Amino acid sequence: MKIREFKEEDRNTIAQIYLKGRIETFNWSDTSIYTLEDFDTATIGECILVAEVGVILTGFIAFYKAESFIHHLYVSSDHHNKGIGKALLLAAVGNLDQPVRLKCLIRNEKSVSFYKSQGWKFEMMGIDLLGKYCVLVNS
Repeated sequence: MKIREFKEEDRNTIAQIYLKGRIETFNWSDTSIYTLEDFDTATIGECILVAEVGVILTGFIAFYKAESFIHHLYVSSDHHNKGIGKALLLAAVGNLDQPVRLKCLIRNEKSVSFYKSQGWKFEMMGIDLLGKYCVLVNS
């Protein structure tokens, strides 16, 4: 597995991973409104790292460097439980000033569990248009 910076030729594949991941993850909401183009809007101004296994793009992480804030972490469901999310998370944290924060919807139990398993701690909770969320900080 290789973690590297996003290249323009990655855009379509990564947008597909993002779309599929959102549909699979946020199944409690109306996912019919999600489109491939959402990736471009959702990552404006963000640094993006991608994971490659051989020549296959398997996931990405997007973050705001100035704020040390991770905004997106998606791994193709075909490649879950293979250490890709952990590798992407570690690579992003290594590029950011400490501490690093991220926001996760409480209903996204799988992701909350993943971050906790990686040593992230709850910093605060809140509610927005998508529901209850927590802010996690790396320790």
